[in-house]
Amino acid sequence: MIHQYCTESEFQRHAPEAVPYVDPRRKIAGWEPHSGNVYKAHQTGSVSVLFQDGSDLGTAEASLGDVDAAGEWYYDASGDVVYVYNATADPDTLNMEAGEDHASTMTWLLQQSSALIDEALDAQIQVPVPKNRSGGYPASIIRATAFQAAYMATLDENPALAEIYAARLENEHDRGLLDRINSGDIRLQREIDPGAARGEVAEVSVSGGLHVVETRGAASGIAWDLAKVIITLGGALGIATYSVFVYDDIAKKLKNRLVVEDEVITGQFQALAYGLEVRFQGDDGDVASINDEWEVEIRGSEEHVTHGVASLQAVRS
Repeated sequence: MIHQYCTESEFQRHAPEAVPYVDPRRKIAGWEPHSGNVYKAHQTGSVSVLFQDGSDLGTAEASLGDVDAAGEWYYDASGDVVYVYNATADPDTLNMEAGEDHASTMTWLLQQSSALIDEALDAQIQVPVPKNRSGGYPASIIRATAFQAAYMATLDENPALAEIYAARLENEHDRGLLDRINSGDIRLQREIDPGAARGEVAEVSVSGGLHVVETRGAASGIAWDLAKVIITLGGALGIATYSVFVYDDIAKKLKNRLVVEDEVITGQFQALAYGLEVRFQGDDGDVASINDEWEVEIRGSEEHVTHGVASLQAVRS
């Protein structure tokens, strides 16, 4: 599942020195006439954004035949050739640069960094790391992701700076953020009621602002189950609805039997399953998004529980 622990603004706050390295542009030279006022440059590598003297020339044309006006350009991936129209100057006399769309580059960088943080976490830590009840990730995970992104952004252009960020994650003194998280020095507390007989909650896919923050009660009539809580109508409290699915004994499938259907979310405790109740919460103005989904692992109150630590520690499957 693709996820992103850190936003661009958080990256900028935690790693300001690395910000200028996120969008490195590469110069394109060796232009030669192609036809008329159309010039071409070979072996440029993929070009999704073309700059002329610092100005973005905009979206590429659909084909070479469409390059017939000032500033129009086209990249031929099969031949690795970029074409540009210029009736007033040879592009080699201009500062022609290739780059990537900033938003796409930033998203890729932060998602890759998030995946690398997951790989670096101890095998006993649940990944992706769940959000807290306010809908945010733990501060240490956000910061670690920013440092990882800074390392990736600076590695080729400023290796010395890259090493500084790498040491902030892991170092020989075991005092880096990842060192301290994996050793337990920094504990990733899940801000959800962890009582096994009350249900242990994990996000599956959540984009809205309402979150399952709490369960209560003691499950009865069941040894173990994995329930699905899903938003069936988006909106604010009093409008949004949810449904709950549990094990289907006939179909022999988890999360398949409907037990709560299109219940309006009130923000109070409401029906879950097996005698348990669930509560949603969000900040003022927050809304739920349709198909937001959580899993609730439930053990019967009569069952022996072998772990009860209120943390994110859970064996990774």
